[in-house]
Amino acid sequence: MIIVWLILAGIGGIAAILGSLMTIASLLLWAIEGDWKGRLKVFGFSIGCAIVGFLTLRLIPFPLQ
Repeated sequence: MIIVWLILAGIGGIAAILGSLMTIASLLLWAIEGDWKGRLKVFGFSIGCAIVGFLTLRLIPFPLQ
C-alpha cells in the first residue's frame, strides 16, 4: 500500500510542480507576439495540470494514519 501511495504522491508532486512552472512560463509568453489560441491552450493545460497535481496531493491520505 505504501508503494502505491509513493507512486501517486510522486505523480501528484510532479504534476503540481510542472503545472506551476508551465503557468509561469505561459504568462511570460504573453509578452511575445504570436498565436493567441496556442497561448490559451498552453495556459489552460498548465492550470489544469497544476490543479490536478495539488488535488492529488491533497486528496490522497498517508496510508499509515
